Amino acid sequence: MEFALRNPLILSNIFSRLDFASLKTTRSVCSLWADEAAHPLGLKSVLKVHKVFPHCCTATGLPSHFDPKLAVHVDINLNCGGVVTGNYSHSAKRESRAAAVNISTFLSASHQNIETIKVTNNFAFPVFRSLTKLGFPKLKCFQIIGSDFCEENYTPKIDAELLYCVTKSLKRVEFTLPKEFGNAMSDLYDIFQDLIDCAENLEVLKIQEFYVPNLDNCKKLKVLEYTGFPKGALLYRGPCVQNGGFDVEPLHDMLEGVKDSLEVLTIACRHDLLCRHVQVELEDFQTPVMTKLEKLCINGFAMYGFATSITKNQFPKLKMLAVSGEYIEAKDMFEAPFPCEVSKDGVKIFDYDMHLS
Repeated sequence: MEFALRNPLILSNIFSRLDFASLKTTRSVCSLWADEAAHPLGLKSVLKVHKVFPHCCTATGLPSHFDPKLAVHVDINLNCGGVVTGNYSHSAKRESRAAAVNISTFLSASHQNIETIKVTNNFAFPVFRSLTKLGFPKLKCFQIIGSDFCEENYTPKIDAELLYCVTKSLKRVEFTLPKEFGNAMSDLYDIFQDLIDCAENLEVLKIQEFYVPNLDNCKKLKVLEYTGFPKGALLYRGPCVQNGGFDVEPLHDMLEGVKDSLEVLTIACRHDLLCRHVQVELEDFQTPVMTKLEKLCINGFAMYGFATSITKNQFPKLKMLAVSGEYIEAKDMFEAPFPCEVSKDGVKIFDYDMHLS
C-alpha cells in the first residue's frame, strides 16, 4: 500500500476523484516549488486551489506541462538568498536575476486570467514592468508587502499611459508593511502613485506606510484605510515640521480628493499601542465635508484633531464611529465633548478594537 501511494499515476487517479474542498488539504504535501511541479498530484492540487508560485527562490523555469490559464490568485513571496540575508554575492545576484526573469515569464504566460497579485517589494519591479507591457483584463486586487531587504539603486521608469490600459479592472490596492519596524518602501512611492492615478475604478485603498498619496483621480474610492503614521512621530499641521515630524497637511489634501465618494474611512497608527508615542497638535484640523461617509474608524492619535469635526454637517450620513484607544486619557479626551452630540445627531460612539493588521 505504501509503495502504491508513492506512484504519481495512482495518486493522480485518486485525487482526480476528490472534490474541490478535499484538494485544498493536499497543498501541504507540496510545500516547495519543485514538489509542486514534480508530479501530477502536486500540479493538480495547487491549480485546483488557484494558487501558484514558488515560496522559495529558484532558477528553475515553469514546467512544460503547466497550464497558465489556471493561475488566478498569485502570491509572489520569494526568499532569495541575496535579498533576505543582504549578502549580495555573485551567486545571490544571479539567483535574484533568475527569479525576476521567472516572474516576468510567468506573468507573460498567465496575465489574461490573473485576478489578484500579492508581491513583496523586493520583486515588485518585474511585476510593474509586466503591468506596462501586458494586459491584465481581470486584475482586481494588487498588493505590495514590504520586506526586510530590497534591491538598491533600482528604480525603473514606468510609463503611466501604459499603466492606464491595464488597470481599468483594478478595484483594490494595498501598500503594507509586514512588521512594526519594516523598512520603508520610498523607492516605490512614485510608481505606486502612478498606479493609483491610472486605476480609474479603484474602490478600496489600504496604506500602511507613512506615505500620503494624491487621490484626486480616485473618484470611485469607497474605502480608505490609512494606518501609516510611524512610531515616535511628531505630528504637526503646516510648515512646523521638525525633528523628523510628520506634516499632516497632505493628509487633509488626500481626504479632500475623495470626500465625495468615501463611505468607510480608517485613520490610525499601525498599532494602537503606538498612540502614546505620538504627539498631536491638531486643534484646528478640520476634515472635509464627506457626504457619503457612513463609517469612521480612528484611534488615539487622531481623537483630539477629529473632535471638532464629528458633526452632522461634516458627516451627514455617518452611522458608526469606531473608536479605538488603549489609554484612558486618550478615550476621555475624545469622548468628553460628545455626551449631548450623540443623542442630537444620532451618531453612535463606542469603543471598538480594529485589530489593525
